[in-house]
Amino acid sequence: MSGQQSETEQSLAKQSINERTGDSKPKPPYPIIASALMDGEVVPFLGAGVNAGVFPTGTALSLMLAKECSFPSERDSDVEDLAKVSSYFVEVGSGEDQL
Repeated sequence: MSGQQSETEQSLAKQSINERTGDSKPKPPYPIIASALMDGEVVPFLGAGVNAGVFPTGTALSLMLAKECSFPSERDSDVEDLAKVSSYFVEVGSGEDQL
């Protein structure tokens, strides 16, 4: 390994200095993150609410699929269980011609 610091090491060193000297709050390393994403070095993890308002929630999707495939349970805990309902949907289909 060369004697030069990587961008990540440099950023962490700057944050450490800021923390010790009481300087302004360290800034997030967005350029480093963007570079790592473009290089395929990291996998982004986005939480469940990232698509709120754009796509249905897991519960809403589960309810739609349950209705479409006549899911055989009326218990809320079953009908709202996306893994259970989607598995059933895959097995029995929606009753319409599948693609």
